[in-house]
Amino acid sequence: MIVTRPILPKGHPRKLTGSLSEDVLEYAKSWHIVLWAVVGGVGGWAFILLLGLALGGDMVPAGPAG
Repeated sequence: MIVTRPILPKGHPRKLTGSLSEDVLEYAKSWHIVLWAVVGGVGGWAFILLLGLALGGDMVPAGPAG
């Protein structure tokens, strides 16, 4: 679930609505950052590897000839 907040004028106090406390929201935000960093890192490496395989095939450098 994506939670958005309205754009408020500068200096406008934000009110939390619902039953979640601010501590719970801060904890959830930190875990969202970690989750997206992990997903982005793994997804990014997978994309690079698959792109390399699609374009060039073997990604291991060839050993010395002979």
